[in-house]
Amino acid sequence: MIANLALSKEALIKQVKAVINTKDFQKAVRIPELNIKIIDERLYWGLGKNPGYVVVDVMAEKVYRVFEISEPLSDHSLCSPEMALLVFEDLQDLIQSINLYNASQAFDQVMSEIFSLGSLRDSDLAN
Repeated sequence: MIANLALSKEALIKQVKAVINTKDFQKAVRIPELNIKIIDERLYWGLGKNPGYVVVDVMAEKVYRVFEISEPLSDHSLCSPEMALLVFEDLQDLIQSINLYNASQAFDQVMSEIFSLGSLRDSDLAN
């Protein structure tokens, strides 16, 4: 499901930073190795230290995760590599949970199809 996770963390941090540094927040920006697109970026002023939030849509599943960025994003920049790494690790956790969920859904669907085939066969035998 995930194309390639062999990419180094440093390269990934660079990509995450590039995505968050982009000026065009309306345009979906993809990180192909993780099949993630950052679809929106909102600034919430007047909340503590002006935290910024990044909303991501992972693998087009309707699963959204909000990452709090402790540095103010008034200049639309993410300067801390540690923060990029934190976002990366959060995304990895989210992807793993989505993969487990998808595997579970697929298993349930297959089992349901097997049972429905079995019940069709039983009804044919009854006739």
